[in-house]
Amino acid sequence: MEQEERRVIDEKVRDQIAAVAEEARKEAAEKGYQEGLKRGHDEAYLKVQSESAGSLSRFDQMVSEAEKAKVEIFRANERFLIELVFRIAKMVLLRELQTDQEYLSRLAVELVTRVGLKDNIKIKLNTEDAETIAKLRGGLEKAFGKMNNLNIEASRSVQQGGCQVETEWNAIDASIETQLQGVYESLFGKKSQDNQ
Repeated sequence: MEQEERRVIDEKVRDQIAAVAEEARKEAAEKGYQEGLKRGHDEAYLKVQSESAGSLSRFDQMVSEAEKAKVEIFRANERFLIELVFRIAKMVLLRELQTDQEYLSRLAVELVTRVGLKDNIKIKLNTEDAETIAKLRGGLEKAFGKMNNLNIEASRSVQQGGCQVETEWNAIDASIETQLQGVYESLFGKKSQDNQ
């Protein structure tokens, strides 16, 4: 009987040891699994982070280039629209000047006022505007009174609708193209008629 009791006790001890060993293996396996999972997660996170840093940098560069392109497109469109408005205004102005009989008189009065002299002045008009010489002389004398040595002549060198005023000391070119060029330069800040 003692042997039987011993065998039963040994068997219980072995079962107990086997249960503890199994429990230890399970705990070790779970702990190893959790550590492996955490290590794998950390390694994968670091790998994805380093790979995505390059992608994020390229994406930032692409966004930056897109912003620059957008600004360039806006500038080009702005310039195109200003050019378009300038051309339309030029066409309207030239058409209006063909019907405005008083334009040359007003222009000559303004130029003589700007020159500041009332004597020894030569005004040149286009040959096609020659019929307005008498009207122009009358408008100047009405604005300034009697002018000594006022000479108004037709010249092919002056464009139609414009005039040139010359004194002993200076000359002013007030041709339509010169005036429009001044407007163009103020819009674009450069001396170029290429795009007109």
